[in-house]
Amino acid sequence: MAVFWWQGSQAYALDVAIIETEMVKASRWIAENTEADSSIAAHDIGALGYFGKRGIIDLAGLVTPEVIPIMRSEVDLDPFLDQHYADYLMTFPDWYPRLVSGRELIYSTDSEFSPQAGGENMAIYRWR
Repeated sequence: MAVFWWQGSQAYALDVAIIETEMVKASRWIAENTEADSSIAAHDIGALGYFGKRGIIDLAGLVTPEVIPIMRSEVDLDPFLDQHYADYLMTFPDWYPRLVSGRELIYSTDSEFSPQAGGENMAIYRWR
């Protein structure tokens, strides 16, 4: 039991560290460095909605349900973001390699925890 408790606490600590240093950090950056009327496209919107204080285009479809039929198609998401007037895209680059290709990277968290866990850093790209 103690081993499982220890492993669980370590996993939980890593998850919290990743959320704080990736999602929360990027969302705070958005709040401090983008225009108040900006629209941010993102797949992971929890921290962005709370800390970002900007309009959100939800690439997971929770608050933007019209994205659900195309959420796995970068070819369709590209014009969708244009039609919905996205100003920025906040994502882990490997999640949407086609969408971020050629886009101006304006911020990356450069935190250590996500890469240590086999992931990458959250990045913010200028969309238009």
